[in-house]
Amino acid sequence: MKLEDINLTTWFSERQMQTHCPNHFVFTRTRLTSEALHWVNENTHGRYAVVSSEAAWEYDVVAFEDKKDAIMYELTWS
Repeated sequence: MKLEDINLTTWFSERQMQTHCPNHFVFTRTRLTSEALHWVNENTHGRYAVVSSEAAWEYDVVAFEDKKDAIMYELTWS
């Protein structure tokens, strides 16, 4: 890995909300996989939270503070 390949936002700050998801976060509908979570860490810059969906089938989704990150995630993984 080259130094230029390191996402500095991920390196210097804790972006994943661990204990709760604030009300202003934008929820996505696409199921979160380990590959998608890796993509979120490398390609987005704002804070995010992993939450359980409220659908009939329980699975994890991701919610983003920045709606641009949520849109990019949905376009990439849906």
